[in-house]
Amino acid sequence: MYNLSVNNFALFAVGLVVAGCSKGESGAAKPFLDQTRVVAPNQDWSREILARKPGPIKYRVEAPGAFTLMVLTDKGFQAARTRNTAGLTRSDVLLDTIKSGTFEGSINLPAGSSWFVIRNDTAQDASIHLTYSE
Repeated sequence: MYNLSVNNFALFAVGLVVAGCSKGESGAAKPFLDQTRVVAPNQDWSREILARKPGPIKYRVEAPGAFTLMVLTDKGFQAARTRNTAGLTRSDVLLDTIKSGTFEGSINLPAGSSWFVIRNDTAQDASIHLTYSE
């Protein structure tokens, strides 16, 4: 659909990164992730976040019913994904909570990959909305 040369693609990608981390007119940080996904009953939605340096991010999850939210280090996520219980330590679990409706907060992430894992705890499909910002 789009014919991007390597140089144009690099400029386009840089523009996305800069635009995703900028502040809005009100001074509030614009989300660098704003995504909605329909999640089947008792199923997970996993979303990776890559932090260039350690520090806090703000997040918000909106769902029509109950959900479980976990934030895991990459090591913890890989251990959980492969069902390696010996490889999953408490320090790999950055957040583990059960909520309903809208839940927002701030979390300190380590540098590198971390994972938001949202489980739909309802008996029907749920449209779940996830945002995070600086």
